[in-house]
Amino acid sequence: MVRLAFSDAVEPERRRRLEYAFGEILRLGGVLVPDEQTTVGYGTKGAVSISPAAALEPAAVHLKLIRRPPGLIEWPAELFSLFADTGARLSGNPLYTDGSGRALATLDGEGVHLAADPLATAWFLLSQEEERRFPERRDEHGRLSLAVSRLAPETFARPWLESWGRFFTAALALRRPVVRVGRHPEGAPWSLALTHDVDSLSERSLWRALRLSAAGFLKMSPAHLAAAGRMFSLLGRPDRHCCLEKCVETDAPSTATYFFHAGRRGRLDPEYRLERLKRELALLQRTGQEVGLHYGYETAGDGERLAAELAAFERTVGFTEAGGRAHYLHLRGPEDLDIVAQTSLAYDSSLGFPDSPGYRVGTGGPYRVWDEGTGGATGLFELPLAVMDGALFKMYGEGGVDVEDAWDRVRPCLDAAREAGAACCILWHQRVFGPAYPGWGEVYRRILAYARENGAWCGPAAEVITQARAAEQVFAKEGKVINNSNKIMKLTVETRKTVELPPGEYLPIS
Repeated sequence: MVRLAFSDAVEPERRRRLEYAFGEILRLGGVLVPDEQTTVGYGTKGAVSISPAAALEPAAVHLKLIRRPPGLIEWPAELFSLFADTGARLSGNPLYTDGSGRALATLDGEGVHLAADPLATAWFLLSQEEERRFPERRDEHGRLSLAVSRLAPETFARPWLESWGRFFTAALALRRPVVRVGRHPEGAPWSLALTHDVDSLSERSLWRALRLSAAGFLKMSPAHLAAAGRMFSLLGRPDRHCCLEKCVETDAPSTATYFFHAGRRGRLDPEYRLERLKRELALLQRTGQEVGLHYGYETAGDGERLAAELAAFERTVGFTEAGGRAHYLHLRGPEDLDIVAQTSLAYDSSLGFPDSPGYRVGTGGPYRVWDEGTGGATGLFELPLAVMDGALFKMYGEGGVDVEDAWDRVRPCLDAAREAGAACCILWHQRVFGPAYPGWGEVYRRILAYARENGAWCGPAAEVITQARAAEQVFAKEGKVINNSNKIMKLTVETRKTVELPPGEYLPIS
């Protein structure tokens, strides 16, 4: 157990936020320290001493490792911080420096000293402070786009919070035993969560054609009339969106998560009715897929509507433990997550960029969502969305794709997850596996092949959440690690020896 100590200058409300951020960094890194006397100091002395950030606005700072201390734990080659006192003078020998050569982390006989502030950085990203302070940066669908964010693009290029978790592992292991608990299913070094939003099960719709025609005549709109004409022309052709089985086959032997709309439809919501999809749901049940709730476009910020959709979903699907994602990713960050957290949903997976791959909140997750009302973490996990086909649509349009170019844009996200030992959640809509979207299936198959060749666990989002819950039930205290979960957990001790700890048993750490 690691204690976070504060100087008297840090007010109570800020302490609670930083304790939450520090806890998430350790959880994302799987860091366990059996020594209860271990202290990280924020503005005061500790095994790691952090100089608090004084700036209100973040500034991007790269930290590069220039001296690898002796030891058995690997230090991250580079780190990233939004908040850092680059003018600070730290005692000890330089360990990490910024681009100008200024030491932002040093090591001496008393421990590690940081001028970078990973706690303030983690809070800023996890709480989505940019959106909270500057709501005008959201687009017409209430989303933050990478192109609109004022933060440096490097902020979202990697899961930096996992890298900070590795840093604390190495720093604390200099003088005390440290154990890392496996954060990924089946003990894998990283994981790829496979998800599919089912927005359209049919390309053809007589109702949509009639609606477009009516809008065209009422508004005297040539664009609406042209769209209606295209829709009427599709009524007699083979349906190019009917490819659920092909999507399932592409994932095999892995399974995936399928998010379905349920309840009352809004103007921008899918047109199908979940209760009528008996054949589709039977297919997914027979092949072992996870089924989740795809909130309506206007739902995430409306508690009553969300409860009604969830109830309709549970009546049709027959179980209550489910995850969800907002249609169009229309979820206004912290405000709407507060509402989602009040439901029975196990997790949300709506936080992603609509225009580019990237780690929108600085982590691959999953992490616990902050509750401003209680001043602590909620029971809701957020599994951020790192790669989405729709983000690539912004460049290529609703048609064919340049496979090589799309792969070159996606691969850095996968490389970053692999190097940081993080989760990476991807979304490929079910319809893009059909002939209407040439090349999209090929990009997805490359993603799967790359992940499997590089040791990733691939599967549904629910399994990633289940593993995160199990990891929270592994405790370190009084010189031992205790597994209170119901799963066999893999632990890596400081000698880099990996052991399996069965449920209910403990591992003594000297």
